Amino acid sequence: MNSSTADPVDGVKSVSMRWEAHIWVKELGRQVYLGGYEHEEHAAEAYDVAALKCKGFRVKTNFDADRYSDLTECMDSISLEELIMAVRRQSQGFSRGTSAYRGVTHHPSGRWEARIGIPGSKHIYLGLFNQEKEAAQAYDRALVRLRGMAAATNFALSDYRLDLAEYHKMQQAVLQSDKDLPALLGNGHNYERWIKHGSGPDDVMTNSNDSDEPLPGDSQLCY
Repeated sequence: MNSSTADPVDGVKSVSMRWEAHIWVKELGRQVYLGGYEHEEHAAEAYDVAALKCKGFRVKTNFDADRYSDLTECMDSISLEELIMAVRRQSQGFSRGTSAYRGVTHHPSGRWEARIGIPGSKHIYLGLFNQEKEAAQAYDRALVRLRGMAAATNFALSDYRLDLAEYHKMQQAVLQSDKDLPALLGNGHNYERWIKHGSGPDDVMTNSNDSDEPLPGDSQLCY
């Protein structure tokens, strides 16, 4: 692989001034996040290691497979989940003391904060959680509502059937109204409310005047 970004790199994309690695895992039926890295080369290595575990030693990698000879000797002794977590721990986010899960950071309070980035907009705060896994699940649910089956979640998409249904319901409403999603929901607050908590367009608009009232599940959030 040439270090120039002009050359294609498997499993790597540039996101917000860093390089993210992903891989499609057939057994899971979804794309798996492998971490965010300061250098493209490191993200490419993360993809390669996961590809060797998932697809065998004949898989096409960004670098020569001999580069990973020390790792391949022990790959059979660890599970795919263990390898993915080990790869994520080498990422830029984990080295800063944040989470191995996508969309999650370790808050100074000791709890776990979930946020999601919206194209062309700011990051939307999803809440603080006592458990790291809970924060990752909150991120996943918000991402599935926005992207459906294309969402690169931390956990299996089968865990989010209700959120997938929510995605399809909202997409149908968008098609019928000939508006984009933020316009359909009326204002920025309603849009953020739907991303965080779900419910159809009619429910969001009905509750738009109740923004000071806590929603179900708000007890686990700190604003």
